[in-house]
Amino acid sequence: MVLAKKKTLEHPKDCPLKRARYLKKLHHFISQGFAIVSMDESGFESETVCPCGYAAIGSPCIDSYNWQAKDRTNVIGALYYMAKRSLHSTT
Repeated sequence: MVLAKKKTLEHPKDCPLKRARYLKKLHHFISQGFAIVSMDESGFESETVCPCGYAAIGSPCIDSYNWQAKDRTNVIGALYYMAKRSLHSTT
């Protein structure tokens, strides 16, 4: 008998103290008027590999794939956030 482990919505290496420290710094930079830029990179192959397939009974399901292919498209995306500053000063 295998006992199932309950899934949680938290990452196993999640640290609330580090997250709080990061958010404090982030809010400090935003309040100072710094622009916040989040970037991510992803790659796409020109061919996709299908790990399964269909064949007639008694014949193997054979396909070919070029493992030396270098046809990849890389994409870099960025989100730019700049806090809106008030034009009126309060004294």
